[in-house]
Amino acid sequence: MLQQQQHNNLDASMLSHRDGTPMGELTPHEEILYLRRQLAKLNRRVLNIEINNEQRMQREKIVYCLGLAYFVLKTIFWLNRN
Repeated sequence: MLQQQQHNNLDASMLSHRDGTPMGELTPHEEILYLRRQLAKLNRRVLNIEINNEQRMQREKIVYCLGLAYFVLKTIFWLNRN
């Protein structure tokens, strides 16, 4: 277990020195690690977008309900006035 963790740390340190390296110059193992890291970044971005979208939808529901309630009350008050 400790040996696997040391191996992963070594791989991560090798990639940190070669961040700007084009994919063609990486070994297959480094390329896999690079792609995994890129995939993790993309997953975080997609998750962030999904969370923001969920929050926006919740705000829209609240605004829609408040607007609907406002117009219903205005209609009731208008009908009661006549």
